[in-house]
Amino acid sequence: MYMTKKHRRILRNLFAIYMIASIILPSNLKIYKKFSYGDAMFIILFLSYFAFIMQINNKKLYLKFKFKRLKKNKLIAGMNLLFIIMIISVSYSAYKGIALNEAIRFLSYILIGCFILNEINDKNSIKLILEVFIFSTFALNIIGILQYFTKIGVSTYAVILENRPRVEATLGNPNSFGAYLAMSIFPCFMLYLYEDNKKKKAFYGINAVLTVINLILTYSRNSWLAFGIGLVFMAIIYSWKFIIAILLGGVAAFSIPSVMERIKQFKDSSQNISRLNIWKTALKMIKEHPLSGVGNGNFSALYDSYVMKYPELKMEGISEFPSHNSYLKVFSELGLFGFITFVFIIFSIIKDLICVFKKSEDYFKYFYTGFLTSAIVMIFLNIFDNILFVPQVAIAFWILVFLAESLIQNIYKIS
Repeated sequence: MYMTKKHRRILRNLFAIYMIASIILPSNLKIYKKFSYGDAMFIILFLSYFAFIMQINNKKLYLKFKFKRLKKNKLIAGMNLLFIIMIISVSYSAYKGIALNEAIRFLSYILIGCFILNEINDKNSIKLILEVFIFSTFALNIIGILQYFTKIGVSTYAVILENRPRVEATLGNPNSFGAYLAMSIFPCFMLYLYEDNKKKKAFYGINAVLTVINLILTYSRNSWLAFGIGLVFMAIIYSWKFIIAILLGGVAAFSIPSVMERIKQFKDSSQNISRLNIWKTALKMIKEHPLSGVGNGNFSALYDSYVMKYPELKMEGISEFPSHNSYLKVFSELGLFGFITFVFIIFSIIKDLICVFKKSEDYFKYFYTGFLTSAIVMIFLNIFDNILFVPQVAIAFWILVFLAESLIQNIYKIS
């Protein structure tokens, strides 16, 4: 009733390729219309998975066993419930295609989670995928540095002293890249502290330094602030010596004129009024549709009609804008029950990451000490952006979360 080692190895390698294609390849690089190379690898992965399952002698017993294990996972249960709410919302969404597409995207994260829990279930496989994540971060860092000097692929400039290119690597937006880097830096740095092998330690160290440099070059104020919060959290849970990093970072920030000017913009009301008005628009939607919401993914599509209805929220040059807050996005689109389910999912993630932080050893201990901090950072970042709904960031985040779930369920045997 078991899958062969050869088939499991093929699936693991296909999953690694899927991860690289989804994270590294440019977000606007498509095979056909909105169909990306990551999407193609996703389909290849699951078609191969299905084909290999069909070759198992007692496939019914195999599937029954796998589904029984998945039913025990609270995170999967929470995500399934949120998916059902998304599907129900399609029926009353003004833009049903958008609602359905976003629900399908979320379903893909659930399927990836199920795959990881069932097939990426030994320490070597989990470590391999974590290393693929580290490699992907390194590749994006190199692209970011090259982008800063060549200006190729730069779409946004920071208006400070003189226009500075805001690097975005292949993520299509500097804020999204900044969020990815703020999520990545802590596991990268913790692996540098863990590793004894000189070559590997040098690689982890270089990767961590490049991540910080790229984070600066995104000129993403929210990501900078999230990074600072992450350092404070690391000082609390790991070592007070991270306070030194905070102090050194502060000195460095004040010594770089362009960074200092960008920091000053935190108190510039003209820089913040647009986001506040967008949040007020989301609150109007919540007030009018508190239980059901306006429909999955429909905030941006309905934004223009709402600012016409409430002209005091209208801003010049802003149309079909995202909510810039994942919590308001979910509440305004899926209503109270969707919001409660979303919050439950977030708390489940944090609870399980704390469990891995306490139970794991060696490599996993260090990586997930860093990623627990990353999760706290992500909670903060999603107050100011829809980061969990940016595919390249979201795919990496959910993969790392479900690898932690696999450690809990398959290695530490905690139900």
